Amino acid sequence: LHVHSGSAGTVAANTSYDDLVVENSGDVGLHLLCPNANAAGILFGTPSDTSGAYITYNDTANTFTIGSAAVGNSLVLQGGNTVTNLTLSGASGSELATFAGDVGTSGDITVTSSPSASGRLVFGNSNDPNEGQIIYAHGATANTGTLQLAADSVIQASFTGSSGSEVATFAGDVTLSEGKVSITDTANETALAVTSYATSTYATNITAGAVTTGQALRVVGVDALTTGKIA
Repeated sequence: LHVHSGSAGTVAANTSYDDLVVENSGDVGLHLLCPNANAAGILFGTPSDTSGAYITYNDTANTFTIGSAAVGNSLVLQGGNTVTNLTLSGASGSELATFAGDVGTSGDITVTSSPSASGRLVFGNSNDPNEGQIIYAHGATANTGTLQLAADSVIQASFTGSSGSEVATFAGDVTLSEGKVSITDTANETALAVTSYATSTYATNITAGAVTTGQALRVVGVDALTTGKIA
């Protein structure tokens, strides 16, 4: 069927999609109108699946929907030169959005999950899909969750606590290549606590100088004990 309102020029419709052709010498379009309480849409199907995919607009629900009703199908968005940019897949409860490249945004990225689950951002590649993760584990009540950083699926650091009782927990060593660690005590409390689970053979667990087995804290560069900088 060729609906011809005017000539578009020297052009022929694609033979794979020419069952309905709408042509005009200017702007051209297809307009679907329905009552407010109903939906307007286009369905795509085959003999085995008459409603495999669809485009619908529902004025009452204020929704414009593009999707697939067939189990196991994916929605693929392509950019220039038919290059896939985004693939949406997964059934209810296992939804997955896969971007082929960088994701740019001028606003926030919000990750929402149920109270019993964890929200996470996952970084990986074809060799290791879970190389890095930023995880937020919900607490039993509001504002009691834990922010976690993971590498190779292993939690490396956890941050928790409300204002005034913040706690940062590292799973292993903390190394600074440059810079310093500053500890400011504004509440007249212990600013630095060192706990050693090894049995010390020395009179003190705080010393200045070289590493010695059994000492809980090493201070390098100053005679801290004799000058009273560490009591």
